[in-house]
Amino acid sequence: MLLVLAVGLLPASRRKNGLLNRLGHQVHPTARIAPIVLLRVRTLRVGAGTTIGFMNKLRGLRLAEFGEETQIGPHNDFRASRPTGKISDEPEFVGVLKVGKVVFISKRHEIDCTGGVLVGDWAGMGGRNSFIYSHSYDPQRNVNTCGPTRIGRNSFIATKTILAKGATLPEGSILAMGAVLMPGASKTHTMYGGVPAKPLSVDITNWAFQQRTSMTPRNTKGTQFVPAELTAD
Repeated sequence: MLLVLAVGLLPASRRKNGLLNRLGHQVHPTARIAPIVLLRVRTLRVGAGTTIGFMNKLRGLRLAEFGEETQIGPHNDFRASRPTGKISDEPEFVGVLKVGKVVFISKRHEIDCTGGVLVGDWAGMGGRNSFIYSHSYDPQRNVNTCGPTRIGRNSFIATKTILAKGATLPEGSILAMGAVLMPGASKTHTMYGGVPAKPLSVDITNWAFQQRTSMTPRNTKGTQFVPAELTAD
């Protein structure tokens, strides 16, 4: 455990990737993993062309998987608490973080993976200080529960939002700034907003993000730029 922690703190390099592979993980040679905290993670899988930014924390995870061409900005916290005493809705996802391909997560988000967090391809988390939960206390039954929280394919989460345990942001949807998403959302290609979040009367079906072919936005001249969130601050 201490050896993996030490290797995780090394600068990004192919040598670092090779060392992680020798320690039982699965990291593609072209992945770039900046100095990160890698503590009590049973299996780390990182796809080709993926970047994990400075001082991300991955703690207590049974599986942390990042698909190809995914960008994770700095200072995000991915963690799982011990499932002891918790009732799981879907035990196969306990302690699991699965992030798809061509996903963008900016910085300083907190993601609880106790019951599992599943992020679809081409999804994004912008801004900062959003919270994703996958465990909670059930006062009706007086028990702690956990279960997977899902972000659908090609969906987008704005800054300072909250996803409750068991919530799903449907495919092609947007969670507006400051919203709190509870379980039960099912309408795809929809903007959700408010507390708790409800479908808003905004037609986003023709918005450019629905048909984008690149992960990062383009400016008015069509020149692709590198998001500032990918650099350490």
